[in-house]
Amino acid sequence: MRGGWAATALVALLSTLPALVAASVFGVVETPDSPTYLAYAMQLVPGPRPEGAALLAEGPMPVTLYRTIGYPAVLVALQWISPAGWPMLLLGLQVAAQVVVAAAAHRVARALGLSPALAFAAALMPAAGMGAVVQSAVMTDALFGLLFTGAMLLLLRAGLAGGGLGAVALAGVLLALATTVREATPYLLLGLLPAAAIAAG
Repeated sequence: MRGGWAATALVALLSTLPALVAASVFGVVETPDSPTYLAYAMQLVPGPRPEGAALLAEGPMPVTLYRTIGYPAVLVALQWISPAGWPMLLLGLQVAAQVVVAAAAHRVARALGLSPALAFAAALMPAAGMGAVVQSAVMTDALFGLLFTGAMLLLLRAGLAGGGLGAVALAGVLLALATTVREATPYLLLGLLPAAAIAAG
């Protein structure tokens, strides 16, 4: 079973540890960007919203003009489910996103022919270091990483398999969702056009 599904399951399990350790020490933390997502989320809650002069009074650039709606919408949903416990729900969601990335990366690494040890190490790298921090913070990185990395891995596997429009279409859906999570995504998509063409066969 070396390098097989048992190894993938172990990778998925181990990928949760860095973020859980960080969260046990620091809790779910806010970064300098976090208030903008939380402020946007508040504006998605039903009720009166600032507009006109009141909207401009929020600052020189209201958050709704430069942040995308995806991540604030996730925050609103979690706050609706548990007004007091939403930070822990967010942590669980973002750790789960890393689990999927780690497992998918391990399977692709094995498909590329990497040895079991190298595939194991490569799949766990995104979960370590800064990855542990962003999973336990109010930041877009974990969810964006799931969507964008998933799309890239789909394109890679499709390219290795000789092409397939289904994989390209699914990658497109993931990238469209990623665009709602991080505003810079459209600029990154340009670099993936050649990969999409190769993956389509």
